[in-house]
Amino acid sequence: MGAWYQLKCEECGYSARVSAGDASGFFSVVRTMVCKQCHTIRDVTVARLKKGFWRMKPAVVDPGVCSDCEGDLVAWTPESPCPVCGGAIRKGECIGLWD
Repeated sequence: MGAWYQLKCEECGYSARVSAGDASGFFSVVRTMVCKQCHTIRDVTVARLKKGFWRMKPAVVDPGVCSDCEGDLVAWTPESPCPVCGGAIRKGECIGLWD
């Protein structure tokens, strides 16, 4: 079971609800990524369970393509700066669970 966390920039107020890293549920594995073009933090599905086997989605693993703007995606880490202003991102408490 995966968890969602609220990330918030301490300087500009940008926020995102994401898994804040790699997380897995019963049917999928997600990785938190940053789009270099639209400046968003998002969870991207990198594998899905199909017919009892895990299927990797190579198009989003390295470096990945944003589903909204087709920009390049890079892995997000807790040390990553805010994609909007470059400020510090704070990881809040767990706000939900997903499976």
